[in-house]
Amino acid sequence: MYYFGDSLLPLSYPSAYQWFAKAAKKSQTGEAQYYLGKLYNSGNGVNKSFAEAVKQLKQSANYGFEDALYELYQVHCDGTRKNHTEAYRWLEKAASAGLVDALYENGEFCYHGRFPQSQDYHKAVRLYEAAAMKGHVQAMHDTAYCYRHGKGTDISTKHAVMWYREAALKGHAAAQSNLGYLLEHGEGFGLPKQIAEAVKWYKEAAEQGNAIAMNNLAFCYRHGRGIEEDMDKAFHWFSKSANLGHLAAQNHLGQCYQLGQGVPIDLDKALYWYRKSADQKHPPALNNLALAFEQGLGVQQNESEAIRLYKEASDLGDMSAQYNLGDWYHHHPRGKDLELAKKYYSLAAAQGDKEAKERLNRLLGR
Repeated sequence: MYYFGDSLLPLSYPSAYQWFAKAAKKSQTGEAQYYLGKLYNSGNGVNKSFAEAVKQLKQSANYGFEDALYELYQVHCDGTRKNHTEAYRWLEKAASAGLVDALYENGEFCYHGRFPQSQDYHKAVRLYEAAAMKGHVQAMHDTAYCYRHGKGTDISTKHAVMWYREAALKGHAAAQSNLGYLLEHGEGFGLPKQIAEAVKWYKEAAEQGNAIAMNNLAFCYRHGRGIEEDMDKAFHWFSKSANLGHLAAQNHLGQCYQLGQGVPIDLDKALYWYRKSADQKHPPALNNLALAFEQGLGVQQNESEAIRLYKEASDLGDMSAQYNLGDWYHHHPRGKDLELAKKYYSLAAAQGDKEAKERLNRLLGR
């Protein structure tokens, strides 16, 4: 077929146009009109004509060729003839006909509230799941996300895992990473821990370039979670993730350089990565950079800068920074302030820091 080209008939849009035009005069299946519409829309093999493209595609749709419905949506989205209202009308027709790409695209309109559709998570998740059931891989991932976070539906970790797994099995890297996270932290989601399987999915996603999975895989290697501890591999994956811009990985990489984990100690590089992450307001990096200034690790000691960074991290909810501020105001000879110590120990204790809770109780005389 000239439209697609193969070893017998090389690609030729002019020849394809001639044969489709002949077929359109004799056939009422709608297929020939559909391809004529595509050729007029693209200008391949014939002069580009929006009006003729719409005419042929509407004829195709009237004959019951459902792919023309989605093509009419795309035609009205393109170029200088954009008409969002008309485009969405055809998209809804295509979705109602069960066309998988239209189901997913309509889900996107509803989820994000794209004009002319107002935001409707309930409708979005129904459309995503309908597309997922027809094999649309991104829809599988997005359906899982909605179930995980309760977007337009009740939270259901069971359904989230099911759809993430379906997408993961088809090679979707983000689904592999998200599935790994749910399996690693199962107890927090009402699931049994399956850390070894989590590591498997992190590896699959990391090897496809997913920065989140790289960081999580590195963390597992660093702490021997579901796999034998290996600091060299931890450093390798933290480094790859950090260089892709992952903030937590940048902070972890700084720790590797500071502590000599998988790499010789290099405080200059540790500070570089702490700063890179802290400059983007990653709370644990702000805390680690504060520690460096407080203790003079690879940088001139600067207690006022340390306190500034601790407070910034604390304001962003970092438990370690809250504890460190409590400790500072509790014990430091030039900064002792027991009321502030109680304040910051209380903040850390509320997040589960047992040492902060014990110190707070002692200060309160409990």
